[in-house]
Amino acid sequence: MNYLTVKEIAAQWEVSTNLVSRYCAEDKIPGVKKEKGKWLIPDDAQKPIDGRRKIEVEEDILFAYNEVKYTKYLIRFK
Repeated sequence: MNYLTVKEIAAQWEVSTNLVSRYCAEDKIPGVKKEKGKWLIPDDAQKPIDGRRKIEVEEDILFAYNEVKYTKYLIRFK
């Protein structure tokens, strides 16, 4: 198994190195290990779901709702 550094994973997942380090410390990434003071993360590790990001899901739902609403409006007035 190949391992990547916090910096490499942060670039791959497009998040900060602080967030990746926090994921490691909180055991949110399976297979992570710490050697000589550095986190080593498996190269096939999946990005954990960020509990702070409910807004994205709510925005997606709102967007879908508005699309349906707009489509109904267009159909009604054709």
